[in-house]
Amino acid sequence: MLRDIENGSPIEADQIIGDMMRRASSFSLPAPILSTVHAHLKSYEFRGSQRIAA
Repeated sequence: MLRDIENGSPIEADQIIGDMMRRASSFSLPAPILSTVHAHLKSYEFRGSQRIAA
């Protein structure tokens, strides 16, 4: 995923980090760092989609 970010390519935030968050949730484990990482990656995805649309 780092290479994708460095190249400005699409990333798989939901597929990778989102899956880890769902797994933590299924065990009732808090995952504040994963939540923060996911929020930042979704922001990256959104910014990338805005560049494409412009």
